[in-house]
Amino acid sequence: MKKHWRRWVLVIPLLLVGPAMVGCDTKTSAVIDPAKTYHEAYLSLRQAAVDPDAHVRAKAMEAFANTLGSASGPILMEGLRDPMGPVCSSAAMGIAETRYAPAHSLLVSMAKDPQIPPKLMCSVAYALHRLGDDEFTGQLAQLLLDKDKWVRCTAAMILGRMGEASAMDLIKSLIWEDHDPVVQLQGREALAELGDERSISLLEAFTKSQFLEDRIIAIQTLGRIGSPRSVAVLKNLLDDGKQDPLVRMAAAGALAKMHDKSGYKLAMLALTDPAKILRESRPKNTPPTQLDIVNLQSMAALALGYMDNRDALPLLAPMIHSPNGTIRVAADEAVMLLLSAYQLSLPTIEPERMPASMPAEMPATAPAAEAPASTEPAPAEPAPATPAAEATPAPTPAPNVAPAVTPEPAPAVAPAPTPAPVVTPAVTPAPAASEPASQPSEQDKVKDLLKSKTPPKLKRAGARD
Repeated sequence: MKKHWRRWVLVIPLLLVGPAMVGCDTKTSAVIDPAKTYHEAYLSLRQAAVDPDAHVRAKAMEAFANTLGSASGPILMEGLRDPMGPVCSSAAMGIAETRYAPAHSLLVSMAKDPQIPPKLMCSVAYALHRLGDDEFTGQLAQLLLDKDKWVRCTAAMILGRMGEASAMDLIKSLIWEDHDPVVQLQGREALAELGDERSISLLEAFTKSQFLEDRIIAIQTLGRIGSPRSVAVLKNLLDDGKQDPLVRMAAAGALAKMHDKSGYKLAMLALTDPAKILRESRPKNTPPTQLDIVNLQSMAALALGYMDNRDALPLLAPMIHSPNGTIRVAADEAVMLLLSAYQLSLPTIEPERMPASMPAEMPATAPAAEAPASTEPAPAEPAPATPAAEATPAPTPAPNVAPAVTPEPAPAVAPAPTPAPVVTPAVTPAPAASEPASQPSEQDKVKDLLKSKTPPKLKRAGARD
């Protein structure tokens, strides 16, 4: 009897404590200091803005615009002075989306430079349009005729983002005249963003393309448009185990932007072990590449950032110290989105000045996310970014893995008042010299194309009548 009594003394405490331990897994047991984690993600993203890899810098510009809005304006203006064209373009797109008015004068000086790369001109014209300056908007119609298909794609994309229904005829004319598959897809994306139902249906059909890249692009566009009719298509792709994990993850991210958290479980699995998911879903003789692993993990991080579920923070927080720049930026953005309420706790940090040399275009690549070669920005004297010329396209090398930048633990910082931005007076363009009514200027002709309701016939240099 004595022995039985002693046994119960040992068992009863376990019975009482056991239920309290149920559910205490690694996901919920980790302690996250929200303000400190947000601060570390901000510092990591700030470092990414000056990373040696131009691809990482461009992604950082996008992330700042998505997380801080107009408060990221000074950092985006640094991006306009970057020596690489894609970084300048990302910064200009960020200024467009946030409508950061102090950048107006710098954008005008870039647009007036005759040597600005055509792709960058598209983004600069869009930024100025969003700031209420349409002096250069008409040039987009000319850029639709450019000999470089990537310039034509970018011009079509910008016309779609502008949301002007009058641009539909121009884009439709591009599709009728240009039979390049990449231009066709980009044209349909632009029309879909302008609300063309037939183009939305064609994008949904593109999600079944035999080309992985086309499927991902179509899915991401459907998520950006946010049409309710596409939810069923995206959910079918997410639930289809036969689809490539990159396609399923793209569908999860698209749904997340439409406030649908159906892909939460898949995103958590892809975040923790992307290589395993890729191995299990692909043939044994095609092992996953490092680029596939990076893309899947970064897509998962971004999807979780839009799902508004802080249970993912214990997994996302360590990734802001990842040695890979693409993953690090994606984790920074996700953490800052999930902890956006702590934005006011950021200290006032004087941003580092970016190199102000003349930007050059990087090799044109397909729209799918690939990590280009690391490019060290060349120092130059500060001056407004005026691109020199486009670089000759070169094969895309293996992704560069940048060393991790671990910020030192920072003491608690009291919220600092946000200084009022210094608004640079807008530069009012000088009135053009009057011309005879019988000979309208070339710019007037192009502007009329945008306003015309009759589909113009596009003709490129060297084309037959």
